[in-house]
Amino acid sequence: MPYGTPKANLKTAAKLGPGHRHAVHTRLVGHARSLVLWLLSARTGCALRSAICWKYEEICAPRVEEFCFITDNTYAREEVLKMECQVLNYLGFQLSAPTAQTFLRRFLRAAQAYCKPPSLELEYLANYLAELTLVDFEFLKFLPSIIAASAVFLARWTLDQSGNPWNATLEHYTNYKASDLKLAVHALRCLQLNTNGCPLNAIRAKYKQAKVRDSVRMVEKIDHA
Repeated sequence: MPYGTPKANLKTAAKLGPGHRHAVHTRLVGHARSLVLWLLSARTGCALRSAICWKYEEICAPRVEEFCFITDNTYAREEVLKMECQVLNYLGFQLSAPTAQTFLRRFLRAAQAYCKPPSLELEYLANYLAELTLVDFEFLKFLPSIIAASAVFLARWTLDQSGNPWNATLEHYTNYKASDLKLAVHALRCLQLNTNGCPLNAIRAKYKQAKVRDSVRMVEKIDHA
């Protein structure tokens, strides 16, 4: 599998410039999460997951030796390459799996169908909640579409607790009733409040950066809701 992204991604990267790296990183983590279940039993799982996902998403992927280095050279270059071939052949090179971000874009459009202009707070909050699940193993049991729908549900409820966060439009475009989201929303709410004291704060820190529009005020609202 050659290093680099498909031609379409290269063109997009050229148009979007440096900001594209953030979008690529989010998709990369999502793809890595999708591969976790397939690679849990692989001896070279950590290095291999990273190598495959970087090759799929990035323009200039790191060398295989760098992935060996992050495992403290537990695995040799030949081992990683051999396992990579086995995994890719097993998957038939079909690596394009939908992530929560794939569904979230569509669900947010449905949630803001009657909002003029669209709410940036809702968009950022839903994305923040969806990204929090990337570092929590518990959410591997939920479908990406469930996570996306639950993020929209909880974001709407957090911003406006006076009304019903789910409506007929969202039910139509997500194919989920509010009752279908109960378990995922409860789990996401605990993650939002960090009731388990998770020490992995990279996502929270990212959304508190000044360069993320309106994020400081919003995340403070989230953490104290």
